[in-house]
Amino acid sequence: MCPAPGKAVRHPRSPALAATKTEATLLVCWEASGSTLMPVESHVGLFFQLAVAADLNHGPAPAPGQNAFKMGFGGISTTQGIRGLCCAVGLADQVASVVERVRTLLQHHWHLAVTVVGASRGAVAGLMLARALEEADLGEGRIALHLCLIDPVPGNLIWVSRLLSPCKMTVTAACLDVSGCTCLRSVVALYPCEPLADCACHAPVLPSYPASCDVEEDATLGLHTDVVATAAGDSWTRHDRLLAYTRVRRFLVARGTELRNAYNPAFGGGDDDDDDGGLSTLDGLPPRVRERVVAFVAAAEPESVMRVGGGVLDATQRHAVHQYAAMYNVDSVSVGPPNERGLVLSVPEYAAARVDPPQDSPAALEARCLEAMEAAVKARMAPSSRTAHHFDDRGSIERRRDGDVLNHFHRTLLAEADPSAVVVDIEPLEGRASTTSPKVAPEGGGRMLLRVRRDVKFRHTRIILIILVVVCLAAFGISTAV
Repeated sequence: MCPAPGKAVRHPRSPALAATKTEATLLVCWEASGSTLMPVESHVGLFFQLAVAADLNHGPAPAPGQNAFKMGFGGISTTQGIRGLCCAVGLADQVASVVERVRTLLQHHWHLAVTVVGASRGAVAGLMLARALEEADLGEGRIALHLCLIDPVPGNLIWVSRLLSPCKMTVTAACLDVSGCTCLRSVVALYPCEPLADCACHAPVLPSYPASCDVEEDATLGLHTDVVATAAGDSWTRHDRLLAYTRVRRFLVARGTELRNAYNPAFGGGDDDDDDGGLSTLDGLPPRVRERVVAFVAAAEPESVMRVGGGVLDATQRHAVHQYAAMYNVDSVSVGPPNERGLVLSVPEYAAARVDPPQDSPAALEARCLEAMEAAVKARMAPSSRTAHHFDDRGSIERRRDGDVLNHFHRTLLAEADPSAVVVDIEPLEGRASTTSPKVAPEGGGRMLLRVRRDVKFRHTRIILIILVVVCLAAFGISTAV
């Protein structure tokens, strides 16, 4: 067990040094390929903004005594274009930059808890980070890695991965096996159940994890990264997005990440009643500019625009305004030449429908989430299935027409809402002895509507492919000789 953040951690080989150093936390948020971290387009970016931590991407150097840090990355196709979209160019560089930050932080802190939230290719980056940290040899027991993976999709067709996996030439090969990563402590992997066309290269991965790792793989409602999108003002009304937000938020809070209150009440408010709503991020602004920004965001008049002239704010101050605006769904952009950058803030048209009732508690948020899952169970959705990459063969994410329990998270909330619920062993994940989700269901229930399966139906796929290649080469050689 890792000590609580901020407390001294004693190392047996150097007790005097360990007593003077503390544990630190690092939150790393990785967006999907086509999403930007700022302005906020998904829950990944939203949690990056809500996390109370020193931003290592921008701004001044962390002050002495700080022990909570965060890093964030936009989608690689937004920075690398078509190369990032098709070939994941740039992903390895982002992983390497995190490893270097970890190495630097370990010079000042004896233990570092790294928590990753990633969607699609961003989730794949989290798996790549696990391998990179293991290979970096940063000290035994000094890092604890926790991964929250939202539909980790490498972008490779399954048959291509099978054919090229011996050569380690695919993104899938770089993330499919993390069983040797001893720093990996816990994983929550969420797989939306809606399938896309095969040509979209949308097969997710079901990685192999260390035996000591606390793993929970669960199917959830929705379609790929659409389940974490925050666009069009419906993020708090759609069941799939509400479920994903609640699940990720619980994961972060359980691992020591402090979160500010979100703007919208359905996004669950923070645990700190004295939270200032993000105003502290504006402390470095000139007083008059700060007053204008706060008043503009508070008014939130649809389609209104506010401009800050060029040269008034430096890069750090503009970044603080971007953070503050993103927390309240206000668009912000820097404009002008490099030495005379200004700011433009604008309120989206859909803001007219926004309301600001009292902030909900996390318990109320999860109660609403439980209601949404109960409604989904009664909806009798059409069956569907998604194929997934698996180290031994292929798995799937399935949605049935009926069931008594939506998924593992539904069971967990039912158990917490009703401690007298009967504990039963229902449909364990195939290929895995146990899951961290309590196997709990109401008496008489137990059939899951959504589930992750680790099927092993085609154990010899790789051998068959190799034989086919050999036969083709032999046939080509014979025909050439003749």
